[in-house]
Amino acid sequence: MRRRPAARRQGGFSLIEVNMALLVAAGGMLSIFGVFPGALRQSMNAQADTVQVTFASSLLETISANVRAIDDIAIWNDPGSWWQVAVNDTGIDTSLMGMSSFRSSSRFSEMTRTIVEDYTSADFGNDEPCQVWYVGEEEEEAPSIPNSNRLITPAQYLIRVVRILRPLREVTSNSANADDPANLNTSEDDTTILPHRYIVTVVSTDQAFPATYIREQVFSQEFSFLHRP
Repeated sequence: MRRRPAARRQGGFSLIEVNMALLVAAGGMLSIFGVFPGALRQSMNAQADTVQVTFASSLLETISANVRAIDDIAIWNDPGSWWQVAVNDTGIDTSLMGMSSFRSSSRFSEMTRTIVEDYTSADFGNDEPCQVWYVGEEEEEAPSIPNSNRLITPAQYLIRVVRILRPLREVTSNSANADDPANLNTSEDDTTILPHRYIVTVVSTDQAFPATYIREQVFSQEFSFLHRP
């Protein structure tokens, strides 16, 4: 009598094994996807930081190069004239806004005003009086930049211009120092107008208004008058 061959066992996975495998795979995928939001946020923050650093450094370097050419102390000591020379051919507004106008202006949000508004003379290293002006933009979208502009401005930026006043100084016959009276304006009563100092502070964000400044970086640079021989 011939025996029937034993039925071969069919290979495969049970339903429980399949479910366990799917569970393990889903857990792994969730862990991987959980990393994406943090990496994306860091990438966006790094891009925003790059925009701010590029704008501030380009602006301050341009101002430094432009004002270096000022030989007339009268132009240097007049904030409006100084600023026009400083931001020539940059696309930045050449008009300055006084502190009282700045505080009541609707051009800037409350968040923007609190970033660089507060100051005292002591903050700038001396007790000499200061005068402060502001200029900036808060656009609902990134501004379009003509090809003639040298700087690419971010969606929101604020620039504070502080002029530190230096009083008139009496001139004597033996006064020979860094502030050579021969290079300055001397009046009939033997006094000379000393060149004032300017401190320019920049803060910006690539987010369009009404988004507020996040992790704002404040950049500042001081400018002094260079005498010509």
